[in-house]
Amino acid sequence: MSVNLGDEFRQVKPTGSWLTAPDVGLLMQAVPSSQGRSAKTAFIALGSNKLQPGSSEIHAQCAVPQALSLGGVKAIIGLTRSTLVFLTRSGWVCSISLKSFPELKSYTSHLYIPPFWRTQRDFPIRVVAKNTVAIGYRDDLITIQGFLDFEHKHHLE
Repeated sequence: MSVNLGDEFRQVKPTGSWLTAPDVGLLMQAVPSSQGRSAKTAFIALGSNKLQPGSSEIHAQCAVPQALSLGGVKAIIGLTRSTLVFLTRSGWVCSISLKSFPELKSYTSHLYIPPFWRTQRDFPIRVVAKNTVAIGYRDDLITIQGFLDFEHKHHLE
């Protein structure tokens, strides 16, 4: 089965690691894109209502945020009906609104995760409730409630 992203994103290849949440109806993925001169991250959204048995091709939406300040996406860590939460390579927990997807106008930084917490290759971090993130650090589980309350909005070019 192939995922059709349209002519503009032919170079974007889904990896097979999708994230979803109960009652959302979306599958989301962040993949590296080599669009233009610098590598960026592409967000791929696939509506679960478009998955049909026996279909060999799926049409998905793709957005590539044009922001140098974003610095690349390490992982998608949470999904609600209207928000996608992700971890950047520089350690920021950020979000984008899915209301206007794939036309992204901005993203919001919420929480910085220090480098010494991110030393593991597969850094365990997940949004476990609408406003709570859980982080695995050594043998401990750290939960931060209210992380979405802290906002710094970045407008995309």
